[in-house]
Amino acid sequence: MTATAQETQDILLIRAPGTITGYKGVRKNSSTTHPFKSEAWSKERRAYVSLGVWSTAEEAALAYAHHLGPDASVTKAAHVNAKEEARKACAAEMRNSSEAAFAVESQRCTKTGYTGVSRTKSRSKPYRAALPGGRTTRQYLGSFASAEEAALARATALSMGMASIPTERFSLLSREEQNMSAAEVEQLAESEGLQLIKATTKSGFKNVVRHNLKEGRVTFEAFIQCGVSKKLGRYATAQHAALAIARYCRGDSAAA
Repeated sequence: MTATAQETQDILLIRAPGTITGYKGVRKNSSTTHPFKSEAWSKERRAYVSLGVWSTAEEAALAYAHHLGPDASVTKAAHVNAKEEARKACAAEMRNSSEAAFAVESQRCTKTGYTGVSRTKSRSKPYRAALPGGRTTRQYLGSFASAEEAALARATALSMGMASIPTERFSLLSREEQNMSAAEVEQLAESEGLQLIKATTKSGFKNVVRHNLKEGRVTFEAFIQCGVSKKLGRYATAQHAALAIARYCRGDSAAA
């Protein structure tokens, strides 16, 4: 039975516009005889499980649809179609918007076709939008399902006056404070009436990222998320980074 005939019997092939294979749950395979493979997420294993390898993308998509079942395949196909319609509406809005409100810089020599839009490895939202800036100071606006949506987000941010990002580095801690121990930093924060917000992360603090460097060295990077991500520098301990965040939120960034 062909994939097209099977679709008429309540099993829908779930399409995925913009992907290499064109179908949900289908990926390219290294084999020359069976160049497509189907896989599905397993909640029990918390990983993707293989559903087999196939000669065509349609066969792989059919295996994925059978794995979901008739009802689930119809529901998921409707969800994908709704998202695609929303994407098309977004693209139409982009084309119809005035240049003042939507100043997209189209640069066809890029892989995505838009300036400031890059491709990531994410399956659900593979496009990322960024504002102008250096490699270490670039601010990202988030991830999106299509390049057009990412370009729209970037253009909206630019139209709101966010056209330039300062590239100079600054620190919310003095050199003397950066030489303090972690315990001394916690005491300093308490004396200033600031709370170092803890979290169940590798660093132990919210919005603090741990970076493992060569020779066993470790640094902690502080950032804030206010529509866009803003980096506040790297520090010797997580407590230093958390203090920088607390001071920034208090308003010390104006002095920096």
